[in-house]
Amino acid sequence: MQYLTFSPNEWRVLSAAVESLRLSDIAEKTGLPYTTVASIINRLKNKIKITFVPDYYRMGLKPVSIFLKNFVEIKNVPPYTLAVRRLYGLKSYTLITGLVPEKYVDMYIESFPEEPITYIVASDTFYWTPKSKLTAFLPNFNVIVPKIDKNVIYKIAAEKYEKREVEKAKLDSLDVLIIVWKMNYAFKKLTDIIKEAARKYPEFYGLKRQVLSYHFERHVLPLWKLNSIRAYLDFSMVPFRIYFFEGSEAPILAKVLTQLPYFYISNVDVDRAIAFAQPPCSMYKNIYEIISMFDVEMPLGEFVMDSRNLLKRFTDLITMFRDGEWSFPIIKRVRWKH
Repeated sequence: MQYLTFSPNEWRVLSAAVESLRLSDIAEKTGLPYTTVASIINRLKNKIKITFVPDYYRMGLKPVSIFLKNFVEIKNVPPYTLAVRRLYGLKSYTLITGLVPEKYVDMYIESFPEEPITYIVASDTFYWTPKSKLTAFLPNFNVIVPKIDKNVIYKIAAEKYEKREVEKAKLDSLDVLIIVWKMNYAFKKLTDIIKEAARKYPEFYGLKRQVLSYHFERHVLPLWKLNSIRAYLDFSMVPFRIYFFEGSEAPILAKVLTQLPYFYISNVDVDRAIAFAQPPCSMYKNIYEIISMFDVEMPLGEFVMDSRNLLKRFTDLITMFRDGEWSFPIIKRVRWKH
Protein backbone atom coordinates (compact mmCIF):
# COMPACT_ATOMS: atom_id res chain seq x y z
CA MET A 1 0.00 0.00 0.00
CA GLN A 2 1.52 3.31 -1.11
CA TYR A 3 1.07 6.05 1.49
CA LEU A 4 3.23 8.91 2.70
CA THR A 5 5.02 8.23 5.96
CA PHE A 6 6.02 10.71 8.64
CA SER A 7 7.08 10.44 12.24
CA PRO A 8 4.67 11.90 14.84
CA ASN A 9 6.98 14.90 15.36
CA GLU A 10 7.26 15.48 11.62
CA TRP A 11 3.46 15.47 11.37
CA ARG A 12 3.19 17.95 14.28
CA VAL A 13 5.66 20.25 12.56
CA LEU A 14 3.87 20.08 9.19
CA SER A 15 0.49 20.69 10.83
CA ALA A 16 1.81 23.79 12.59
CA ALA A 17 3.68 25.00 9.49
CA VAL A 18 0.42 25.77 7.66
CA GLU A 19 -0.26 28.80 9.87
CA SER A 20 3.30 29.79 10.79
CA LEU A 21 5.46 32.53 9.35
CA ARG A 22 8.71 31.44 10.98
CA LEU A 23 10.30 28.26 12.27
CA SER A 24 10.17 29.80 15.74
CA ASP A 25 6.37 30.00 15.39
CA ILE A 26 6.27 26.24 14.72
CA ALA A 27 8.46 25.60 17.76
CA GLU A 28 6.13 27.66 19.93
CA LYS A 29 2.99 25.90 18.65
CA THR A 30 4.36 22.37 18.93
CA GLY A 31 6.43 22.77 22.07
CA LEU A 32 9.43 21.28 20.24
CA PRO A 33 12.88 22.89 20.47
CA TYR A 34 13.73 25.26 17.65
CA THR A 35 16.69 23.08 16.67
CA THR A 36 14.39 20.05 16.36
CA VAL A 37 11.95 21.99 14.15
CA ALA A 38 14.77 23.29 11.94
CA SER A 39 16.23 19.79 11.65
CA ILE A 40 12.86 18.29 10.67
CA ILE A 41 12.16 20.97 8.04
CA ASN A 42 15.66 20.55 6.60
CA ARG A 43 15.33 16.76 6.56
CA LEU A 44 11.99 16.92 4.75
CA LYS A 45 13.07 19.40 2.06
CA ASN A 46 13.51 16.67 -0.54
CA LYS A 47 10.16 15.11 0.36
CA ILE A 48 7.86 18.11 0.73
CA LYS A 49 7.38 21.62 -0.57
CA ILE A 50 6.18 24.34 1.81
CA THR A 51 4.89 27.32 -0.15
CA PHE A 52 3.78 30.73 1.03
CA VAL A 53 0.33 31.21 -0.52
CA PRO A 54 -0.83 34.78 -1.08
CA ASP A 55 -4.32 35.73 -2.19
CA TYR A 56 -3.57 35.73 -5.91
CA TYR A 57 -7.00 37.13 -6.67
CA ARG A 58 -6.37 40.25 -4.56
CA MET A 59 -3.05 40.55 -6.42
CA GLY A 60 -5.02 40.73 -9.67
CA LEU A 61 -3.94 37.24 -10.79
CA LYS A 62 -6.11 34.28 -11.80
CA PRO A 63 -5.19 30.61 -12.19
CA VAL A 64 -5.94 29.50 -15.77
CA SER A 65 -6.01 25.90 -17.02
CA ILE A 66 -6.29 25.23 -20.76
CA PHE A 67 -6.86 21.85 -22.42
CA LEU A 68 -5.54 21.45 -25.96
CA LYS A 69 -6.29 18.53 -28.28
CA ASN A 70 -3.58 15.88 -28.61
CA PHE A 71 0.04 16.34 -27.66
CA VAL A 72 1.64 19.51 -28.96
CA GLU A 73 5.28 20.49 -29.00
CA ILE A 74 5.20 24.13 -27.98
CA LYS A 75 8.01 26.34 -29.21
CA ASN A 76 7.16 29.38 -27.11
CA VAL A 77 4.47 30.26 -24.58
CA PRO A 78 2.76 33.48 -23.53
CA PRO A 79 3.86 35.28 -20.37
CA TYR A 80 2.53 33.96 -17.03
CA THR A 81 2.58 30.32 -18.13
CA LEU A 82 3.53 27.98 -15.27
CA ALA A 83 3.60 24.53 -16.84
CA VAL A 84 2.89 22.56 -20.02
CA ARG A 85 2.15 18.89 -19.50
CA ARG A 86 0.90 15.84 -21.38
CA LEU A 87 -2.28 14.11 -20.24
CA TYR A 88 -3.23 10.51 -20.95
CA GLY A 89 -6.86 9.40 -20.82
CA LEU A 90 -9.57 8.33 -23.25
CA LYS A 91 -7.82 10.77 -25.57
CA SER A 92 -4.54 12.60 -25.34
CA TYR A 93 -4.40 16.26 -24.38
CA THR A 94 -1.93 18.97 -23.51
CA LEU A 95 -2.61 20.90 -20.30
CA ILE A 96 -1.32 24.44 -19.97
CA THR A 97 -1.53 26.15 -16.61
CA GLY A 98 -0.83 29.78 -15.89
CA LEU A 99 -1.19 32.49 -13.28
CA VAL A 100 -2.45 35.37 -15.38
CA PRO A 101 -3.40 38.99 -14.61
CA GLU A 102 -7.17 39.20 -14.72
CA LYS A 103 -7.18 41.99 -17.29
CA TYR A 104 -5.04 39.88 -19.66
CA VAL A 105 -6.85 36.53 -19.40
CA ASP A 106 -8.65 36.86 -22.75
CA MET A 107 -5.42 37.94 -24.45
CA TYR A 108 -3.62 34.98 -22.89
CA ILE A 109 -6.16 32.42 -24.13
CA GLU A 110 -6.36 34.00 -27.58
CA SER A 111 -2.58 33.86 -28.00
CA PHE A 112 -2.80 30.13 -28.80
CA PRO A 113 -3.28 29.33 -32.51
CA GLU A 114 -5.98 26.74 -31.85
CA GLU A 115 -9.13 27.09 -29.81
CA PRO A 116 -8.89 25.11 -26.56
CA ILE A 117 -11.09 22.04 -26.05
CA THR A 118 -12.09 23.69 -22.79
CA TYR A 119 -10.56 25.86 -20.09
CA ILE A 120 -11.19 27.18 -16.62
CA VAL A 121 -10.46 30.65 -15.29
CA ALA A 122 -10.65 30.15 -11.54
CA SER A 123 -12.44 32.45 -9.14
CA ASP A 124 -11.26 30.58 -6.04
CA THR A 125 -8.69 28.00 -4.97
CA PHE A 126 -8.81 25.31 -2.29
CA TYR A 127 -5.71 23.78 -0.70
CA TRP A 128 -5.11 20.57 1.18
CA THR A 129 -3.46 20.91 4.58
CA PRO A 130 -2.57 18.39 7.30
CA LYS A 131 -5.60 19.73 9.17
CA SER A 132 -8.03 18.91 6.35
CA LYS A 133 -11.18 17.27 7.67
CA LEU A 134 -11.03 14.10 5.58
CA THR A 135 -7.39 13.40 6.41
CA ALA A 136 -6.03 11.29 9.26
CA PHE A 137 -2.54 10.55 10.53
CA LEU A 138 -2.10 7.10 12.07
CA PRO A 139 0.75 7.44 14.60
CA ASN A 140 1.01 3.68 15.13
CA PHE A 141 1.82 3.24 11.44
CA ASN A 142 3.19 6.74 10.65
CA VAL A 143 1.02 7.07 7.54
CA ILE A 144 -1.47 9.61 6.14
CA VAL A 145 -4.78 8.06 5.13
CA PRO A 146 -8.25 9.25 4.08
CA LYS A 147 -10.83 9.61 6.84
CA ILE A 148 -14.21 9.26 5.16
CA ASP A 149 -16.79 11.07 7.27
CA LYS A 150 -20.09 11.49 5.46
CA ASN A 151 -21.28 14.05 8.01
CA VAL A 152 -18.36 16.28 7.01
CA ILE A 153 -19.06 15.68 3.32
CA TYR A 154 -22.75 16.52 3.73
CA LYS A 155 -21.89 19.66 5.70
CA ILE A 156 -19.60 20.95 2.96
CA ALA A 157 -22.07 19.85 0.28
CA ALA A 158 -24.78 21.95 1.94
CA GLU A 159 -22.74 25.08 1.27
CA LYS A 160 -23.68 26.98 -1.84
CA TYR A 161 -20.71 28.17 -3.82
CA GLU A 162 -20.76 31.85 -4.65
CA LYS A 163 -18.19 33.53 -6.80
CA ARG A 164 -15.81 35.41 -4.54
CA GLU A 165 -15.62 39.14 -5.00
CA VAL A 166 -12.31 40.58 -3.86
CA GLU A 167 -10.90 44.01 -3.33
CA LYS A 168 -7.66 44.38 -5.26
CA ALA A 169 -4.58 45.15 -3.21
CA LYS A 170 -2.15 47.90 -4.08
CA LEU A 171 1.25 46.36 -4.69
CA ASP A 172 4.72 47.57 -5.51
CA SER A 173 7.82 45.79 -6.75
CA LEU A 174 9.15 45.07 -3.24
CA ASP A 175 5.91 43.34 -2.27
CA VAL A 176 6.11 41.15 -5.37
CA LEU A 177 9.78 40.41 -4.67
CA ILE A 178 8.99 39.09 -1.19
CA ILE A 179 6.00 37.06 -2.35
CA VAL A 180 7.84 35.39 -5.23
CA TRP A 181 10.76 34.32 -3.04
CA LYS A 182 8.49 33.00 -0.31
CA MET A 183 6.38 31.13 -2.86
CA ASN A 184 9.49 29.01 -3.41
CA TYR A 185 10.05 28.48 0.32
CA ALA A 186 7.67 29.85 2.93
CA PHE A 187 10.31 30.40 5.61
CA LYS A 188 12.80 32.25 3.46
CA LYS A 189 14.41 34.96 5.59
CA LEU A 190 14.23 38.57 4.42
CA THR A 191 18.01 38.92 4.71
CA ASP A 192 18.45 35.98 2.33
CA ILE A 193 15.93 37.48 -0.09
CA ILE A 194 17.93 40.73 -0.12
CA LYS A 195 21.21 38.92 -0.87
CA GLU A 196 19.79 36.71 -3.62
CA ALA A 197 17.70 39.47 -5.23
CA ALA A 198 20.72 41.79 -5.40
CA ARG A 199 22.64 39.16 -7.38
CA LYS A 200 19.81 38.61 -9.85
CA TYR A 201 18.21 42.07 -10.13
CA PRO A 202 20.51 45.11 -10.16
CA GLU A 203 17.64 47.43 -9.20
CA PHE A 204 17.46 45.79 -5.77
CA TYR A 205 21.14 46.25 -4.95
CA GLY A 206 21.59 48.09 -1.65
CA LEU A 207 18.10 47.24 -0.40
CA LYS A 208 17.84 47.61 3.39
CA ARG A 209 16.27 44.98 5.61
CA GLN A 210 14.20 47.60 7.46
CA VAL A 211 12.59 48.63 4.18
CA LEU A 212 11.78 45.07 3.18
CA SER A 213 10.50 44.30 6.67
CA TYR A 214 8.12 47.26 6.45
CA HIS A 215 6.71 45.98 3.15
CA PHE A 216 6.38 42.47 4.53
CA GLU A 217 4.45 43.59 7.61
CA ARG A 218 2.27 46.25 5.97
CA HIS A 219 1.61 44.88 2.48
CA VAL A 220 2.47 41.18 2.19
CA LEU A 221 1.06 39.80 5.45
CA PRO A 222 -2.50 41.04 4.74
CA LEU A 223 -2.37 38.96 1.53
CA TRP A 224 -1.16 35.77 3.21
CA LYS A 225 -3.71 32.94 3.21
CA LEU A 226 -1.69 29.97 4.46
CA ASN A 227 1.36 27.87 3.76
CA SER A 228 0.65 25.06 1.34
CA ILE A 229 2.14 21.66 2.20
CA ARG A 230 2.79 19.36 -0.76
CA ALA A 231 4.29 15.96 -0.14
CA TYR A 232 4.57 13.81 -3.22
CA LEU A 233 4.62 10.07 -3.62
CA ASP A 234 7.01 8.34 -6.00
CA PHE A 235 5.81 9.34 -9.49
CA SER A 236 6.96 6.04 -10.95
CA MET A 237 4.65 4.21 -8.55
CA VAL A 238 1.75 6.63 -8.22
CA PRO A 239 1.11 8.90 -11.23
CA PHE A 240 -0.36 12.37 -10.92
CA ARG A 241 -4.06 12.63 -11.85
CA ILE A 242 -6.22 15.48 -13.09
CA TYR A 243 -9.95 15.63 -12.36
CA PHE A 244 -11.97 18.10 -14.41
CA PHE A 245 -15.63 18.60 -13.47
CA GLU A 246 -18.50 20.58 -14.96
CA GLY A 247 -21.84 21.38 -13.36
CA SER A 248 -23.25 23.66 -10.69
CA GLU A 249 -21.92 21.40 -7.91
CA ALA A 250 -18.41 21.14 -9.38
CA PRO A 251 -16.82 23.74 -7.07
CA ILE A 252 -18.29 22.17 -3.92
CA LEU A 253 -17.17 18.70 -5.02
CA ALA A 254 -13.65 20.04 -5.57
CA LYS A 255 -13.72 21.58 -2.11
CA VAL A 256 -14.68 18.20 -0.61
CA LEU A 257 -12.02 16.27 -2.55
CA THR A 258 -9.32 18.71 -1.44
CA GLN A 259 -10.04 17.64 2.14
CA LEU A 260 -8.66 14.21 1.20
CA PRO A 261 -4.95 13.43 1.46
CA TYR A 262 -3.08 13.43 -1.84
CA PHE A 263 -5.49 16.00 -3.33
CA TYR A 264 -3.17 18.99 -3.27
CA ILE A 265 -5.08 21.85 -4.84
CA SER A 266 -8.23 22.61 -6.79
CA ASN A 267 -9.14 25.68 -8.84
CA VAL A 268 -12.84 26.40 -9.22
CA ASP A 269 -15.33 28.65 -10.94
CA VAL A 270 -19.12 28.74 -10.62
CA ASP A 271 -19.75 25.72 -12.88
CA ARG A 272 -16.44 23.94 -13.28
CA ALA A 273 -13.42 22.80 -11.32
CA ILE A 274 -10.05 21.17 -11.78
CA ALA A 275 -8.32 19.15 -9.06
CA PHE A 276 -4.67 18.09 -9.02
CA ALA A 277 -4.04 14.89 -7.08
CA GLN A 278 -1.83 11.86 -6.60
CA PRO A 279 -4.10 9.31 -4.90
CA PRO A 280 -2.95 5.73 -4.32
CA CYS A 281 -5.15 3.13 -6.01
CA SER A 282 -6.55 2.12 -2.61
CA MET A 283 -8.38 5.47 -2.54
CA TYR A 284 -10.19 5.11 -5.88
CA LYS A 285 -13.34 3.61 -4.36
CA ASN A 286 -13.59 6.47 -1.84
CA ILE A 287 -12.98 9.08 -4.54
CA TYR A 288 -15.65 7.82 -6.92
CA GLU A 289 -18.10 7.24 -4.10
CA ILE A 290 -17.74 10.93 -3.23
CA ILE A 291 -17.97 12.03 -6.88
CA SER A 292 -21.19 10.03 -7.30
CA MET A 293 -22.80 12.10 -4.52
CA PHE A 294 -22.67 15.25 -6.65
CA ASP A 295 -24.43 16.36 -9.81
CA VAL A 296 -21.37 16.79 -12.02
CA GLU A 297 -20.01 15.62 -15.34
CA MET A 298 -16.48 14.62 -16.30
CA PRO A 299 -16.70 15.52 -20.01
CA LEU A 300 -13.08 14.66 -20.78
CA GLY A 301 -12.81 11.66 -18.48
CA GLU A 302 -10.02 11.19 -15.97
CA PHE A 303 -6.38 11.89 -16.79
CA VAL A 304 -3.01 10.57 -15.81
CA MET A 305 -0.39 13.27 -16.10
CA ASP A 306 3.11 12.83 -17.44
CA SER A 307 5.48 13.83 -14.64
CA ARG A 308 7.78 15.58 -17.09
CA ASN A 309 7.22 19.29 -17.53
CA LEU A 310 7.39 20.20 -21.23
CA LEU A 311 8.03 23.85 -20.43
CA LYS A 312 11.64 24.77 -19.89
CA ARG A 313 11.30 28.46 -19.02
CA PHE A 314 9.07 29.98 -16.38
CA THR A 315 7.65 33.48 -16.23
CA ASP A 316 9.50 35.77 -13.85
CA LEU A 317 6.70 37.60 -12.03
CA ILE A 318 9.17 40.16 -10.71
CA THR A 319 10.09 41.37 -14.18
CA MET A 320 6.42 41.30 -15.23
CA PHE A 321 5.46 43.82 -12.53
CA ARG A 322 6.39 47.37 -13.43
CA ASP A 323 5.22 50.80 -12.26
CA GLY A 324 2.65 49.31 -9.91
CA GLU A 325 0.90 47.00 -12.37
CA TRP A 326 1.24 43.79 -14.29
CA SER A 327 2.50 44.03 -17.85
CA PHE A 328 1.86 41.80 -20.85
CA PRO A 329 4.71 42.24 -23.34
CA ILE A 330 4.05 41.79 -27.02
CA ILE A 331 5.15 38.32 -28.05
CA LYS A 332 5.18 36.33 -31.22
CA ARG A 333 2.12 34.16 -31.61
CA VAL A 334 2.55 30.84 -29.84
CA ARG A 335 4.11 28.29 -32.19
CA TRP A 336 3.78 24.53 -31.95
CA LYS A 337 3.52 21.34 -33.88
CA HIS A 338 1.40 18.25 -33.23
